[in-house]
Amino acid sequence: MEVLFLGLDGQKAIFVIDVSHLSQNQLEDQLLAQFETAAQVREFRTCLPLLTSRDASILAYGKALSYWHVHHQYCGFCGHKSCAYDGGHMRKCQNESCHRESFPRTDPAVIMLVEYQPENGPAKCLLAQHHRIGSQVVSTLAGFVDPGESLEEAVSREVLEEAGIEVNDVTYMASQPWAFPSSMMVGFFATTKNPELNIDHDEIADAHWFTAEEIRKFDNWGDDGDNFQIPRQESIARYLIDHWLESQP
Repeated sequence: MEVLFLGLDGQKAIFVIDVSHLSQNQLEDQLLAQFETAAQVREFRTCLPLLTSRDASILAYGKALSYWHVHHQYCGFCGHKSCAYDGGHMRKCQNESCHRESFPRTDPAVIMLVEYQPENGPAKCLLAQHHRIGSQVVSTLAGFVDPGESLEEAVSREVLEEAGIEVNDVTYMASQPWAFPSSMMVGFFATTKNPELNIDHDEIADAHWFTAEEIRKFDNWGDDGDNFQIPRQESIARYLIDHWLESQP
């Protein structure tokens, strides 16, 4: 079990403890013994709507750092065992002839809302159904940045690969650390002059153009019913969608 130092909150030190080796029942029993009250262990991501932005940031930091340690137990250069140093902010190979140091990494990913403005009628935005989530949920396109690629180039490439359309006017909007497991989501708006989609179904399940009027009738992810659903408020995908909706009549 590793204890990792996250930093200081005023005069208080904040640590994260990796308890992934414990079953849910074992962890709940230990919490009961420690605090003398029943506790329920829940997956972090489902708890985001219950947390303040500050608490969510601290927990996301701890989750990402813990994930990195769990998946980097061995030196990537020589294969020997590595150990945590500097309060958990670095790992060092224990091979006397190596001692290579490694540090946590963040994977950049782009997430983008694409708009099409027809000659007549309201603007539309492109939302996709993804393989990894329920078919009722529609969200923005997203993808990881390739080596040697700018963020704007990644936006253009991902939209072309997944939806088969070319975009222009790629504009940065906002970013969000996403500790699932270790990404930095960088949000963009983009426009296209050609709405004809050519979906790569290996990448996404489907995609559709929606007007603001249609999206305003959608439910939130997790609601009951058969209606389309959009991502929860805490996600940058929802921020991009809401920001676009505010710009529409």
